[in-house]
Amino acid sequence: MNAERLLAHFEQISEAPDAVARLRRFILDLAVRGKLVEQDPEDEPAEELLASVALEKFRRKSRESRIAGGLLPRDRNYVQPFSLHAGWQWTTLEDYALDVSTGPFGSMLHQSDYIVGGIPVINPSHMVGGRIYADAKVSVSPGMAEQLESYKLAAGDIVMARRGEVGRAALVTEAEQGWLCGTGSFIVRFIPEALREYVLLFLSSDLARGYLTSNAIGTTMTNLNHGILKKAPIPLPPLAEQHRIVAKVDELMALCDQLEAARQEREQTRERLVAASLQRLNEPAEDAASFRQHATFALQTLPFLTTTTAQIKQLRQCILNLAVRGKLVEQDSEDEPAVTWLLQRLKDSSPGRTRKPRVKVIEEGNDEVLALLPESWLWVVLDDLIESMDSGWSPQCEDHPRSSMECWGVLKTTAVQSLSFDDRHHKELPSKLQPRPQYEARQCDILVTRAGPKNRVGISCVVGQVEPRLMISDKIIRFRVADEINPRFVALALNTGRSGEAVEQAKTGMAVMQMNISQVKLRAVPIPLPPLAEQHRIVAKVDELMALCDQLEQQLSQAEQQRRRLLETVLAEALAEREPVLEELVRT
Repeated sequence: MNAERLLAHFEQISEAPDAVARLRRFILDLAVRGKLVEQDPEDEPAEELLASVALEKFRRKSRESRIAGGLLPRDRNYVQPFSLHAGWQWTTLEDYALDVSTGPFGSMLHQSDYIVGGIPVINPSHMVGGRIYADAKVSVSPGMAEQLESYKLAAGDIVMARRGEVGRAALVTEAEQGWLCGTGSFIVRFIPEALREYVLLFLSSDLARGYLTSNAIGTTMTNLNHGILKKAPIPLPPLAEQHRIVAKVDELMALCDQLEAARQEREQTRERLVAASLQRLNEPAEDAASFRQHATFALQTLPFLTTTTAQIKQLRQCILNLAVRGKLVEQDSEDEPAVTWLLQRLKDSSPGRTRKPRVKVIEEGNDEVLALLPESWLWVVLDDLIESMDSGWSPQCEDHPRSSMECWGVLKTTAVQSLSFDDRHHKELPSKLQPRPQYEARQCDILVTRAGPKNRVGISCVVGQVEPRLMISDKIIRFRVADEINPRFVALALNTGRSGEAVEQAKTGMAVMQMNISQVKLRAVPIPLPPLAEQHRIVAKVDELMALCDQLEQQLSQAEQQRRRLLETVLAEALAEREPVLEELVRT
């Protein structure tokens, strides 16, 4: 693995959703392993820096402590997660920092002590990107600050989160001098020569976060104690190399910012193109020929622009909208108009008199809605198409045992998906209950969810082949339409467009609890009715385009998995190299 290979693959792997975030972590990992910049044998070894820290600690100790403890810290057997370059040294935060202290206990600082516009108190939420962002509402009076004198921050300190996100830390600058460490934070203090920026870099690395996470206390919210933090292992480079590492990390992180901005711009461009195409398809068309030309172009192009499942969902909805507006397939002048069939049906159902279709559900003044349909189409109410309608059965305990050993089940509402029937969603009927064959779901039944959460009520689908024998529950409405009508077109219409809006408006109840839709209101839902032959062409085209959407989703999933695997491979191989593999990124 070399830099050239990383660069050759980066354009591809950068499309992975977390590619830039992974690259940032990868850069930090290289940095703390000594693989980001070259080593210089002339650099003063890190042990000299540690000796300076030990000497300063010695100077601060009392005479008795000096005699008992000696000049330098005793030899320690540090945990070594990996081998280091010459001049580097494994140490801990306890031995590298002058002091590691915890913020005030909760009994020393209460919520009632906070004022607005006082001396800021720094908690984990105020540490963002290595900097401190104070909240004016989280501050105390000068008098309270004097009581908490030992918790005041000094320029050059690192304040670090004790709870929540592990590794969150920020550098205290002159502007934050004298502010207070909060109860959820640590103060880490160093000798003047120490490079704080390298410590912040280390705390953001997977090495530090992995150690802190694995040793943290708590499940709902992770917590670190003083002892855990002090034992954090640090791979310490020579001071001169630390400066080179920090400069190189800053340079590469700026490059990552550019890569992320470029990726976001690409995504936004795709989003705008997809949104514009879908909006134009959903708007009324002045010229049928130009609209059909645009629709053909859009449906051929959108698959290449679609890169997210959300966009595919929009594409599916657009296909359905086109279907119920008569824009998905061409009309055939030879098709018998819908009104001819409907008038004959109404005449046959009422011998001796002719009943008009009840299109009055489309209120007067809705000429724009009526004009959306082709001339051979007709607005009707669902009731004009229904042969039978009923609700299901709520199983109750019965006195007599089942007379048959035949396996039966009861459908759950989750079996009804938008345009998709899934008979796997059922519960087996207990042996103590008798089946009710009159509620059995049969092929070509149209099912509508009657009760449940708002987003689950009013969904419709058509029953396919069922195995085993299944009954509908009382939370499902079941109806059948006239034999000539394509039930899948009716279900399609109920899920989108003007019909879908009417179903939504027919719902009653508490949205956050349970909603319902009645048979009476469902019967009154308006349906755009095409000629019988066109219904079949529409359903076939919808099936064809939905299969394309399924393929797109599968391709997106496979492509994302491939990018992730490639990203893992490239970064793992790069990390295994001993030379700095990202050097070329800056020069290209």
